[in-house]
Amino acid sequence: MMPSQPRKVGPPMTQDAQIFPDPADAIGQHEAQMLIEQAIRSFASPSAVYHIIGEGGIGKSHLLRSAFQLITERKAGLRLPVETGIIDLAHTSYQHPLWLMDTLARRVSRTLVGEAERVPLFDRFDQQVQLYIRTQSAKAQSGESLSQVRAAFLEDYQRVAQAQPLMLLIDTFERLDPRLLPLENYNFRRMNRLERWLVDLINDLDQTLTLIAGRVRPHQARLIDQQIGAKLVRRLVLQPFSPAETQAFMERHGTQQYDQAWYERMYAISGGHPVRLIVAIEIGRDVGFDPEHLPPSLQADEPADMQQLGRDFSATCIQTLQERDLAMAQLIEQATFLRKGLYEGLLQYIAQCEGDSERAAAIPSMLKRLKQMAFVKVSGDKIATLHDDVYDMLWEHSNPTSVDRWYGHTIAYLQQEIERINSAIEREGLSIERLTRLRTLQIDRLYYQLARVPTLPGYQDYNELVHSSIIGHDEEFDIQLQEDFARFFDERTTLGRSYQQQLRLHGLTWERILFDEAVRWVFRRIHNYTAEGDQNQRALELADQVAQDFAQILEQDQLAGGMLEVARLEALGLLWSAMTQAEELRQRYATVTATLRMIVEQPIDDEQPITRHIQQQARFFLAYALNNWGYLERVNERLKSATTCYREAIGLYKALGPETAPLRATTLNNLGFALASQGELDLGLHYAQRAAQLHRLGGHAYREAATQQTMALICMDLDDLPAVDLHLRRAKALFSDFPGTRLASIFDRVMGDYLSILAWRIRADVDRSEARFQEAIESYQAALNFFASRQGERERLATIYKGLGCAYRDRGYARSLRGEAGAADLEEGHKHLATALDYCPKGLPLQVDLMEDIAVSYIHERRFAEAYEQLQQAAAAIPPEYAIDAPRRVTKHAESGMDYEQPQFWLQRAQVNFQLAICALEQDNLPEAGDRFLRAFTALNRFSPNIPQHHNNFRRLTRDHTAALRSPARIKELRQATYLRSQRLQAREAFFELNRIFLEAEEIAELLD
Repeated sequence: MMPSQPRKVGPPMTQDAQIFPDPADAIGQHEAQMLIEQAIRSFASPSAVYHIIGEGGIGKSHLLRSAFQLITERKAGLRLPVETGIIDLAHTSYQHPLWLMDTLARRVSRTLVGEAERVPLFDRFDQQVQLYIRTQSAKAQSGESLSQVRAAFLEDYQRVAQAQPLMLLIDTFERLDPRLLPLENYNFRRMNRLERWLVDLINDLDQTLTLIAGRVRPHQARLIDQQIGAKLVRRLVLQPFSPAETQAFMERHGTQQYDQAWYERMYAISGGHPVRLIVAIEIGRDVGFDPEHLPPSLQADEPADMQQLGRDFSATCIQTLQERDLAMAQLIEQATFLRKGLYEGLLQYIAQCEGDSERAAAIPSMLKRLKQMAFVKVSGDKIATLHDDVYDMLWEHSNPTSVDRWYGHTIAYLQQEIERINSAIEREGLSIERLTRLRTLQIDRLYYQLARVPTLPGYQDYNELVHSSIIGHDEEFDIQLQEDFARFFDERTTLGRSYQQQLRLHGLTWERILFDEAVRWVFRRIHNYTAEGDQNQRALELADQVAQDFAQILEQDQLAGGMLEVARLEALGLLWSAMTQAEELRQRYATVTATLRMIVEQPIDDEQPITRHIQQQARFFLAYALNNWGYLERVNERLKSATTCYREAIGLYKALGPETAPLRATTLNNLGFALASQGELDLGLHYAQRAAQLHRLGGHAYREAATQQTMALICMDLDDLPAVDLHLRRAKALFSDFPGTRLASIFDRVMGDYLSILAWRIRADVDRSEARFQEAIESYQAALNFFASRQGERERLATIYKGLGCAYRDRGYARSLRGEAGAADLEEGHKHLATALDYCPKGLPLQVDLMEDIAVSYIHERRFAEAYEQLQQAAAAIPPEYAIDAPRRVTKHAESGMDYEQPQFWLQRAQVNFQLAICALEQDNLPEAGDRFLRAFTALNRFSPNIPQHHNNFRRLTRDHTAALRSPARIKELRQATYLRSQRLQAREAFFELNRIFLEAEEIAELLD
């Protein structure tokens, strides 16, 4: 039997009329509200937790608002807990441990001391937050510094709570539940997920009444039971309206009386869910409850299908609203897609892009009206979103063209805001507010990029952003990205299923997505700091598991195999210990990069978006592999190959999105170092400066410190000691937050090099020189203390012992020049240089460098025969193709403009020949001296003809040693012998340079005593 037709009502809608009013009453929640009110009024225990659960649209948020209002409106004469507002975990700005703690600290301070600074309340927390901000991207700090921030927060929080109990209101807890369940066995850091972290924090809060609300999630209920224990006072399960409560609600909010059949019908349609009931009432009201015009959703005798309800709501209420208030109807339509929250600035930007300045001006008042609607949620920071059920109802019923256009405007707005925040960071530095804002904008932009059809470009952006956070050791941001990604594709939601379907339609299966994430877990293991230091071996084991679990994908997909191989090679590259292993890795890198390069070069089919995605993903992993291959070559001092890898990687990163900027900056620094090591000092410095700028912009202090260190080393070779001092001061300030880390210990070695050079330069100022030598020795010792016990750092130890040995040697020589006892220091220098030689892998230019350093020690002691023997051994260690009279040839890299693979051997050849020339002069063998000078200058020109510092140093030392002959006749004899040798060696350019030097030496010998 159809219900009789009620009296029609429908007053015209005005701009000020309240649309879809909020049912701010206690219908259906009286018992729960009384229980919560009693808990608030009688709260006196150390801590109490109430877990409020129920289906979507059942009234959980309304119950939290009621608790909030009780605290804020009935304080007089009562000692109630201090409110901290409602934290709605649906919003990105709360989905990070640091941001949650900072929000609580700000709100407690605002409540207790108004708008004043919160320093007296959360002083220690603020200090730890600043340290956390400064120590981002440090591998050794990963996860550790957040624990320190948490400890400081708890200390400050507990002190406040002892004086004044606090109340914590958490909404939408279920947003922290989605996980990629098939991959949970790969997750080695489950304890760090925000869901577990928040429950543990709640358990540690004393004198706090916590209400935590969310949809029914058995996993979360078990987690709270296990972690909260006795502090969990009660779990409140909210139920839908009963038939009587449905009738009471309709009578409270209706404008006419209905017969009983209508009440029963509305109960059947809504299932007693308040939000659905409101929508059903509005649909019925729009058609005047006319049985002849009821839409399908209101003709059922059972709960209406959400999509049908949404279609009818759009066809009736929204259509009517478009006729009466088009601007508000459009705002609701936009709200359906702007799921990350509605902001005045964003909505006004969209209106301006649409050419509607009048609408842009009206946005504030329209947004205020929107927030009054029953299906709109407003959280503690006044962020407005629609209710989840309303999203599911309406999102399919908008114009796709409009939606795509709005997404484009939204992404552009967020990018504009990101650039604005980045500019502020570059000008004023990183702060918790700027970091929170930046990360929130990045995640929101990623959401809309994923939501925009096709979703493939957004997925590639996710890949790049996640890898940047992994490599940057930003574990919390990586976790946040993972969880947001899992929420986006949550198959329990209408949207999640739809987005998975979109991927399939464009050629990317969900199984392939899971494979990609499994490979990312291998990278996470490589870059996860563990005290045991065996993360690389564990990563290889995890890679084997991925290969086993996804064997079918690997068999069918070349790109998938390349991705997993890149991960394996990174782990292996950090484990290799023998040159034979390095050669094997080199061959495997050549194979995988060739495969990835082939994929990158395949043509794109514009009608098949998957082809562009595959190309971009291959481009990313090719760049990543080339950077790692460059590292392998650099540590083997194969600098030409390293430079080629770095250059190609940087070009590939530039073709990718802005999320790869940190990776590009790291590669730029690597390129700068490799170029400088080959003699391209100015170019290397230029690239390092840009890398430092990018790291500073990203707030990566640890990496910026490393880049400042690179610039200091380059400036040492440029003989610009004031610039060296400046860069080392900056690096030292940055490294002060990273004591005991690897790079900070490398800094100690670099500082030792600088102090040792400075001490020698000022050797005439005895006291200052002695002080600098001592500081240099102490710096080297500090570096040794760190590296002495580390496996796989033999080359690093060799460089430290080299620096220490040279510091002792130069101090001893400086003392002997002053007539003081220097033999002990010279002997100590010998010992450390010999130790360095023992640690040095054979076949590297460093080995030759050390042999020459030992020979210089003998020369200082005037033990020329021993020096000559040592120098001959050093010369023999240089590959024969770097001999002056060897036929000039090029390597297999000639087609790319590369010459010799290890050009630094030319520098070693120049230095060894120069020291042999000194020995020959001292032994009065002028023909030999001339020959060696020619070979030294020829080799120096082949290393790099464009480094005036090296040439000036060789010229000065040649002139000084030649003038020391004190006989113009002998110098002329040396000049003649050198000319004759130059004819045989075809070293014409070298002789012209030497001839000028010899003429200067003759003049000095004639004019000076």
